Amino acid sequence: DARRIARDLGRDRDPFGSIRGYERMAFYSRLDGSPQEYELFVPPGYRPTSTREWPLLVTLHGFQGNAGDYFRNTFGLPRDHESDESLDAHGRHGAAPTQGPMIVIAPTGRGQSFYRHAGEVDIFEAMDDVRRRFHVARDRIYITGGSMGGTGAAYVPYRNPDVFAAAAALAGYHDQRVRADTNHRGLSAAERFLEAERSDVDWAENGLHLPMLLVRGSDDRPVEWTRCLVRRLEELHYTVEHREPDSGHNVWTETYAEGAIFRWLGRYRRPSHPEHVHLRTARESTLESFWVRIEQREAPDRFANVDATIVDSVISAAIEGARAVTFSPEPPLVEPGATVRVRVGETELTSTVPMTIERHDNGWRLATQRWPEPGTRRAGASGPIRDVFHEPLTFVIGTQSPAHTLINQLVADHWAHPHGWIVDYPIVDDVDVTEEMMAQTTLVLVGPPSSNAVLGRFADRLPIRIDGDAVHVGDQTHRGEQVGAVFVAPNPEHPDRAVLVIAGPHPLGTWRSTDLPDILPDYVVYDERIAGAHDQWACGGTEGCAYLAHGLFDMTMRLP
Repeated sequence: DARRIARDLGRDRDPFGSIRGYERMAFYSRLDGSPQEYELFVPPGYRPTSTREWPLLVTLHGFQGNAGDYFRNTFGLPRDHESDESLDAHGRHGAAPTQGPMIVIAPTGRGQSFYRHAGEVDIFEAMDDVRRRFHVARDRIYITGGSMGGTGAAYVPYRNPDVFAAAAALAGYHDQRVRADTNHRGLSAAERFLEAERSDVDWAENGLHLPMLLVRGSDDRPVEWTRCLVRRLEELHYTVEHREPDSGHNVWTETYAEGAIFRWLGRYRRPSHPEHVHLRTARESTLESFWVRIEQREAPDRFANVDATIVDSVISAAIEGARAVTFSPEPPLVEPGATVRVRVGETELTSTVPMTIERHDNGWRLATQRWPEPGTRRAGASGPIRDVFHEPLTFVIGTQSPAHTLINQLVADHWAHPHGWIVDYPIVDDVDVTEEMMAQTTLVLVGPPSSNAVLGRFADRLPIRIDGDAVHVGDQTHRGEQVGAVFVAPNPEHPDRAVLVIAGPHPLGTWRSTDLPDILPDYVVYDERIAGAHDQWACGGTEGCAYLAHGLFDMTMRLP
């Protein structure tokens, strides 16, 4: 292999363009520059000189599993139980697939990320690497997975609604309110919104053009994890097949046997110009589906929803939770330069496409300004806090105050290595931050302005102030040895980038950020009472846990 690769490189040829069958590949990630592995299968019949485009299947491994093992399961190649072959050994050395009707990849997904944040990015980076090398049919991209991967097989396509042609989510977790540790009354309004934002069932409207296979064993309790999504898709009259075999958690061995999953998925193609589009979103990175784009949501703690149909150059739309929407249908739906009419409630508007409409009083009108408004929330430069892990990060340790430096180092290391993730984010001292880092990455600034020289440059231009011995949130002031704040906001010196601030006036306030729970809004202010939330889902409802202040910034990144 090494000789062949060297020979191809010497001839200025792609050494991997001739791959057939199985290969383990890697790409360099934009998030941290590290090589990220993925499993690859290319059908023997693939010919690089042919114009034929091939379907692509993305298959996602489960929690504490690995990409190689689940990749082989997808082809119906089980582990050798007689020799007690381990999951890891099967993934690394198990029999490789030799036949299949699709190009298949199994991303690592950054380890145990549940395919959120950096894990979601990993899927698309692996897909992009494959599409650069091989002829992939854009209308025949499929996704499947089991357990954690089954969650990802719904989570990812619902938040990227015009990419996949069909999905098979096996033994996944599709409504976070089913969790025993989240279904309680103690959650705040912000936490309840984030709970919905995490739940696939709340995004199901985006499955209008995504046929879904949902499988869960009848002994895999609670079965409500899957039935909740089945009910919602049936209520929407979407294409869904539900299976509940007499089995436990492992339903993939049966579902994937003898290539059955390729046959089920392969029946479907993604439409390129659908007449009916339904877009629902609660985040700035999911604002577009086919010919509908939500330019701006009305509030950071509400879903925006657009249900639009075009017939004979007339668009009928129902819109909720959006301040501005753009319609841009293309041929064959609308000829170039043609005039279309848009009906929203009692309002009817006429213009050429693309057409942007904005909410006005109690109705709608043609846009009178550029959308989105300057200074509003946007992907990569605003919250919630965990969303920064969709972006390249540089962790910056404050070194200007000896009393803080060691704590800052430990906290930076904690935040730079989320539990179970495979990441290698750079961690640098504040004196070593370059203008290139400032411009090209999201800075995670650890330590207060008195300790962190980078934060000190623009601390007075951020929505939360940490000075002296206090944290200031609007007209509220919080003091104490263990008071601290974590918040995300646009970088004042590079507004297209974010900064994530993790700091307390005193070292213990910064340290207490290591106790923060999983779901976090745009800002949290806390003290020693946050200790109970360590390794928990949320603060609200956790015994003895309470925030001093928390919530989501308004659309102009100012505190409500």
